[in-house]
Amino acid sequence: MNFKKTKIFPFDFFNNKKDYHTLKLDQIEKLFKTNFQNGLSSAQAQELLVKNGPNKIPISYSTLYLAIFRSLFGGFAALLWIATILCILVYKPLSDPANPAYLITALVILLVIFFQSFFISFQDWSSYNTMKSIQNLSENLATVIRDGLTKKIPSTDLVIGDIVLLNSNSKVPADIRLIEVSSLRLDKSLLTGESEQIDATNEKCKNIDKKTEYFESNNMAFMSCFITYGSGKGVVVGVGGDTLIGRISYLTDLKITRKKTLLQREMNRFSITLIIFYSFAVLIYILVWLTWLRVSFNPSVKNFFMDIFVIIISGVPFGLPVTISLALIIDSKKLKKFNILVKNLNAIEALSSVNVIASDKTGTLTQNKVHVVSVLLGLKEIDIGSCYFNPAVYLGVDKSILELLAICYLGNDFNTKNENSIDIALFNFSDKNLKIPKLEKCYKLLDEIRFNSKNKYHVKLLKPVDLATHSRLFSSKSLLDRDLNFIIVKGAPDILYAKCKWIIESNGNLTSINSSAWERLKQIQATWSTLGRRVILLCKKLITPREQDQLNQQSLENFFKKSCNDLCIVGMIGLIDPPRENLCDIVEKLRKAGIRILMCTGDYSLTAASIASQIGILSNLRYDTLMKLRSKKVNINPNKKFSGSIVLSGRDIDLLTKEEWNLICNKYEEIILARSSPDHKLRCIKELQMNGYIVGMTGDGVNDAPALKNADIGIAVGSGSEAALQAADIILLDNSFSYIVTSIENGRLLYYNIRKILLYLLPSCVFCQIISTLCNILVGLPMILSSYQMLIICILTDILPSIALIFEKPEENLMTKPPRKNTDFLVDKRLLLQAFIFLGPLMSFFSSLNFFLYFKWNANLKFSDLVLTFDNWNEGSHGISRKDFESYLSGAQTSAFVSMLIMQSFGNILATRTRYLSLFKSFPLRRQNRNVVLFLSSFANILFLLILVHIKCFNILINTKPIGVAFYALAFVYSMVIILADELRKLLLRKNILPKAVGW
Repeated sequence: MNFKKTKIFPFDFFNNKKDYHTLKLDQIEKLFKTNFQNGLSSAQAQELLVKNGPNKIPISYSTLYLAIFRSLFGGFAALLWIATILCILVYKPLSDPANPAYLITALVILLVIFFQSFFISFQDWSSYNTMKSIQNLSENLATVIRDGLTKKIPSTDLVIGDIVLLNSNSKVPADIRLIEVSSLRLDKSLLTGESEQIDATNEKCKNIDKKTEYFESNNMAFMSCFITYGSGKGVVVGVGGDTLIGRISYLTDLKITRKKTLLQREMNRFSITLIIFYSFAVLIYILVWLTWLRVSFNPSVKNFFMDIFVIIISGVPFGLPVTISLALIIDSKKLKKFNILVKNLNAIEALSSVNVIASDKTGTLTQNKVHVVSVLLGLKEIDIGSCYFNPAVYLGVDKSILELLAICYLGNDFNTKNENSIDIALFNFSDKNLKIPKLEKCYKLLDEIRFNSKNKYHVKLLKPVDLATHSRLFSSKSLLDRDLNFIIVKGAPDILYAKCKWIIESNGNLTSINSSAWERLKQIQATWSTLGRRVILLCKKLITPREQDQLNQQSLENFFKKSCNDLCIVGMIGLIDPPRENLCDIVEKLRKAGIRILMCTGDYSLTAASIASQIGILSNLRYDTLMKLRSKKVNINPNKKFSGSIVLSGRDIDLLTKEEWNLICNKYEEIILARSSPDHKLRCIKELQMNGYIVGMTGDGVNDAPALKNADIGIAVGSGSEAALQAADIILLDNSFSYIVTSIENGRLLYYNIRKILLYLLPSCVFCQIISTLCNILVGLPMILSSYQMLIICILTDILPSIALIFEKPEENLMTKPPRKNTDFLVDKRLLLQAFIFLGPLMSFFSSLNFFLYFKWNANLKFSDLVLTFDNWNEGSHGISRKDFESYLSGAQTSAFVSMLIMQSFGNILATRTRYLSLFKSFPLRRQNRNVVLFLSSFANILFLLILVHIKCFNILINTKPIGVAFYALAFVYSMVIILADELRKLLLRKNILPKAVGW
């Protein structure tokens, strides 16, 4: 069979049909010219690597390119593109002669679009590099058999026909046809979107559905799928672009549609608000044009359309996208100082709305430093939490201690790097006290059933090799036949109890478990669980010759499920994973901030409730269960929002109805999910979202990835799995849960500061400029601000103070306020009222006043002399030539420009920086409210203004003119009036004299 490097076409990747899943193993071995035992030779592998290329996916459009595309044409940028097109149309052919100001405006808008795109793309690139450095901490290697030897090679060097060994907690390095499996389970959610894991097999598929079977076949492991547990062996059938994910990568890149964040939705809504505002202004013009201008002045239709375009162009806040982008980037850099990596910039502001935090327990709420604190030998309890444990002390009275330690030791996985905290704790405990080096060499592993979130137990079938060591350890009478195989089991007690029949005594004898023994076992388990301990049951079983014959005919898994009901209990182990430091304080802060905390764990319900109580998530241990919920749901008060706590197990979650989910989401403040699987976490998040909650999910494991990806905000810890890091929006690099509080507080502050930015920009960039344009078009007044001056205000002088507002400190303790509601829009009626009814008219009036005062003082022209001139001054009118009028107009526009810029830099900025607090109590230079950047930006604007007005080359370039000191003085007086007027408004608000609608 000829394997070629082919170009991947996006819409025909189904054409090259694969049927490897339908072939027998001997056919596979022959097809790929390989050997299942010895693998390929090095020469064959090198030849195939040169022929087919490295095992890398050729992506047509990378995520970075897509981010650039979206930043160029998505959201508010679309409005800027419309303005650009309109500017070009006004320049030519509508203007006669062509007005270069509009061409320059179009070019400047294009620069704004590209600058915004650059800032966003740079941040995405920076986050990508950080992510790459995190993921590359462990080298991406594959274990292969070549030349009859097992070796590790870079996964990019894999070739078709390679024999690959697969182990748990790793990704499949290529498309692989499985030839051997041992309890192998795969997570194919990356390809299928389904979080349910599948049991892998090496058998060929039957009842073939030719269109879909290849993708769903259980004997195929596809590149980038996660191996959740188990081990296996397979032959590589596809590499690089010839893999399944390689063939669909192009379409995947195009079809990835992530749910829009709140900020993105808000900016889209703001764009619609502006369009409505423009439409209203255009409608006014059309009505005036139809009823008066067309009748009295008979303008051309060409001028009619040009005027409409000019109205729209004049009201677009060109600097807003750059300002918002810079604000997000600055805020992400601020968070990075706390080792918080922001992958999705828009996620920062969305934190202001989070009202539920769903958190995984292990490794997130706890330190993931599990250690043994309690031991049960048979029915004898030994608490070792506060004393030194010496097994020699117990050997004289209890022979089972060595068996317990041996099971703890042998239950580990010695073939792969073990990263399970429970297994590590058991191994360390037994290794420290057993002191038999390389005990695993004394036994041969025949088969095993690996632990997973479904079965919750780990089974090993062992054959003794060193009979002397075996006799020393397992000296009880239950294993008189030393050369027989035996089973060791560890797992959740409530799952394994049903399979237990015997319990070991102090003298090594076995006795059947009677009712009092059951009561004692369950009482100890409950006691340990209420102390927050994870309880592990340890069992053994001798395999008789008859049972061995059964095992030869079926898998260990089937035998254990169907025939293994006489396990012997050796003991129980109690482990504890200490909570992270100061977690109670963090939970209390989140609760005061109106945020509910939901804990997800695989622990037993009592253990989960105890740990949740210790860290403050559960107020007390008097909580509801599903049974209690069903008994009292008829009497639940529908008008009461939250009432108490509830602890649900995985089984409970599977039984919940839609009505019960609604009650749980809306009536319980504290929710604990015990014995929960990835499906349960995802289900809970979806139900909360459907009930209108904004959910943040924190986690670190592969099993948290589906929930992280589907939550409104996914927050992963830096030490988490690659799957969790990829799915998250925000990563806590130093693994500290406390920085969630920092992130949320920062998100809330960012929301208020972005509102301040919008309020600062709207009066000058939208209201004043549209009013100036409408006065020019409707009543024939000269343009109060020239096109160049409008651009300078929007693009240059307004940006620095806007950025300074990002550094504003909170006016109050934001973490004592409830989260922002979905109805609390970024641009709401109150903000528009402040911008367009209060600040906008004031600034428009004062800048116009400076404009008309200049004409009065220098040309002795009154307001009535300027009305209906329509940019067409009659030569000699009022004794002023056209050339002199243009000079006076330049000075008047400069005086309006000066007043506008000074009012923006001092009046508007100081009025806008606080919502309720008086300026005199929150002065920017006071220690608790210090914002040096604000003053620096304001003085930079004044310096820039003086350069534009008094440097001759700029006078020629943007048609400005030096003006007298009086106009500067007036501008500062106007600024003071604006500040005092707003101070009066704030005072009346604080005194509750004015309605809240007047406070933005």
